[in-house]
Amino acid sequence: MSFAGMAILAGFSLSWVFGLGSIAVVALAIGVNGADLWRHWRSAWRRARRLPR
Repeated sequence: MSFAGMAILAGFSLSWVFGLGSIAVVALAIGVNGADLWRHWRSAWRRARRLPR
C-alpha cells in the first residue's frame, strides 16, 4: 500500500472514530439530561393545563 493510501485510510479511520465518539457523547448527554428534561416538561405541561383559560 502506498503512503497516500495509508494516510487516507488513517484519516478516514480517525474521523470515523471521532464521529462515533461524538455520537456516543451526545447520546450519553441526552440520556443523562433526558430524564430531568422529561420530568420538567411533564410538570410544566400539568401546570399549564391546570391554569384556567
